[in-house]
Amino acid sequence: MTRPQADGDVVSLELCLNAPNIPKNEDGVVFNAPWEGRAFALVVNLHKAGVFAWEDWVETFSSEIAQVEAKDGPQQSYYECWVSALQKILVASDVMSDAEFAAFEAETLTDWPHPTHVPMREPITRDTGITPASNST
Repeated sequence: MTRPQADGDVVSLELCLNAPNIPKNEDGVVFNAPWEGRAFALVVNLHKAGVFAWEDWVETFSSEIAQVEAKDGPQQSYYECWVSALQKILVASDVMSDAEFAAFEAETLTDWPHPTHVPMREPITRDTGITPASNST
């Protein structure tokens, strides 16, 4: 894995939002559950903090998508692949172990919002008019 350069390996949010297969509707990117938006933001912010280079994220995420598409049986959603790739890149970067990631993931999914969380914007809400199946291309 390569590390971002000291001057910043700036990620373009525009590139993220226009990634192939990202769930969208006519208004833009769709997060079908709050955890999806949190996972998306976590990857962008970890990159901005210099935890991993964007090129490494793209390679890891693309590999995860390819592995899921190649197997038979139930398919992971786009953001389930996103989280799996996040785990792989954090473990490969020696940021945390698989066990630490599993504990972090469990805490994040069961303890949201965090008791000390102060919302700064409107919360992400689920668009009940859209089902995950209607987002696939």
